Amino acid sequence: MKQSSTTSQPWIMRPGVNFFRNIQFRTKAVLISIAFLAPIVLLSWSFIQAKRAAINVAALEIDGVTYAKELVPAIKWARQYRRYTMQEQATGSTPAELAEVKARLDAQIVKIKQLDAIYGEQFKTTEVLRKVEQLYQSSTPASSGLLTVFNTHSKFNEGLGQMLTAVADGSGLTLDPEIDTYYLMDASINAMATLLESTAKMRVLASSIARSGKDIELATQELLQEEGLISYLSDVIASDLTKVASEHPDFRSELDIQEPMKDVASLLQMSKENPGQGGNERAFIIDAQGKKVVDAFEKIQHVSLNHLNELLISRVKQQSQSLYITAAIVTFFLLSAVYMFVAFYRVMESGLRHANDNLHTMASGDLRTKIAPKGNDEITKLMFSMAEMQNSLVNMVSVMRSSSEQIGNSSGEVAQGSADMAVRTSQTLQRLQETAAAMVEISGTIQSTADSAQQATQLAIENAQLATRGGEVIAEMVSTMEEIRTSSSKINDIIGVIDGIAFQTNILALNAAVEAARAGEAGRGFAVVATEVRALAHRSADAAKEIKNLITVSVNTVETGGHIVHNAGTTMAQVVQSAAGISQFLSDISASAREQSIGVKEVEQAVQELDSVTQANATLVEETSASADTLRDLAVELVNEVHVFKLTHHG
Repeated sequence: MKQSSTTSQPWIMRPGVNFFRNIQFRTKAVLISIAFLAPIVLLSWSFIQAKRAAINVAALEIDGVTYAKELVPAIKWARQYRRYTMQEQATGSTPAELAEVKARLDAQIVKIKQLDAIYGEQFKTTEVLRKVEQLYQSSTPASSGLLTVFNTHSKFNEGLGQMLTAVADGSGLTLDPEIDTYYLMDASINAMATLLESTAKMRVLASSIARSGKDIELATQELLQEEGLISYLSDVIASDLTKVASEHPDFRSELDIQEPMKDVASLLQMSKENPGQGGNERAFIIDAQGKKVVDAFEKIQHVSLNHLNELLISRVKQQSQSLYITAAIVTFFLLSAVYMFVAFYRVMESGLRHANDNLHTMASGDLRTKIAPKGNDEITKLMFSMAEMQNSLVNMVSVMRSSSEQIGNSSGEVAQGSADMAVRTSQTLQRLQETAAAMVEISGTIQSTADSAQQATQLAIENAQLATRGGEVIAEMVSTMEEIRTSSSKINDIIGVIDGIAFQTNILALNAAVEAARAGEAGRGFAVVATEVRALAHRSADAAKEIKNLITVSVNTVETGGHIVHNAGTTMAQVVQSAAGISQFLSDISASAREQSIGVKEVEQAVQELDSVTQANATLVEETSASADTLRDLAVELVNEVHVFKLTHHG
């Protein structure tokens, strides 16, 4: 039975089915739970790790924004430091603000060093900071010349810009996956820093050459380069901030750069008009316009960095909240799954244990156990089925107890009846053998009759054929007599013609004689000829009458013979028809005799088969008699076996 149920499984399921058949339910439950829980735990762990990684990335970006917010003031003071240094070179006097700006720049660099001690290794800014310090130390004083001061100080500012870019790259800000934060970063850190630097360069160059009137050609080339860069960067910033405003409409008013863009256009126009002329007055105007542009973009940069920081902090909070909610949900469902698994295991284990105990009790013969299942699951249904089976067994055993005794009594009667049947079967067999011999003789007689009928049929067929040929001859004779009669009629007509010719000839002879008489002597010879012709016509008429009489007698005779022959033909046709009927009748007799012979043979064969069956029945009756004896013995054993079961209503 086990082999049959195994082979009935699909081939791919057989290993698993065989494996589960050889382990206990507890092991099965544990394996299935592991199979279900393991991927859930792994997926949950992967999700949590992904969330934590996203939180760490956002937190790292927040650190980058913190670092950048300290670099932006340093860049601002560096621009101011370059401006006042170049102003000193252009005017020959030291501005009062220079010392304060340099002090603030030094203080900001100290803060940057402190941040670099924390984030430098992670952001990879330590080496860039060292180069920036070297550039700061190597920046030339005002006495070195206008463009030299501009170039050295600009390299220092570019170093700070490179450091800002390194912070953005190291913290992952340049790879931010969200649209709003990415474009805020691009506008505030990448484009805005460069735009402010280019605007500050244009401002300081234009105002410096306006004051000093020196290095106009080189400064003009530099102004043209910065002009193109400013135009490009202002478009980039406008595009970035527009995209951010589409995501956050509440930022639109704070990130509006229409007015600053107009101020940029005004500054570009001022820098093109009469470079190197106008003195301090024109320098003051350019410087004021440049300050307006720089202040506006610095404000937008500051707002952008603040919004960027707020959005990143909000993202961290949302992802952390999502992580905690997800972890709580996963934990809840895992605990629920464990709880339901334990409950399921206890239900199944206790149900199977009770079912096993009840089955062992029933197998030992005790059917008095009361099965009282509770619930509505499959185990309960199984217990109900076991209770029904127990009731069925009780009823069956009760019936078997009463029936086994009846079987024991009846088996003896069956044995006696089988013996009587054996005697009667032997008598029937003897009579069947005699009947078979008689059927053989009848079959031979019918076969002989069929052969004789076949010969008579053959003779009748030959007689019918002869009668048919005689009928054909008579028919030919009738046809010949009819032709003779027709010919006789034609001869009679011919004789009538001859008689007419004789009559006409006689008339002609009379006419000739009359004419000869009129002619007299001259017609005497012709009268002799007419007389002879007339005599010949009389003889022809007489001969024709005799022939006509003979022909009339012949025609009458022929008609009488025709009637006789026609009657003979009719009689012969009746003979032929009778012969055919006799032949058909004999054929039917022969066919019936053959069918009777075949039927008798089939009856003979059936009797022989009945004889064989009766012989087999005789053998079977003997075996039945022996089986009845055995059945009686088994009935006694069954009574003893059934009394092993313990039933409540039997005490």
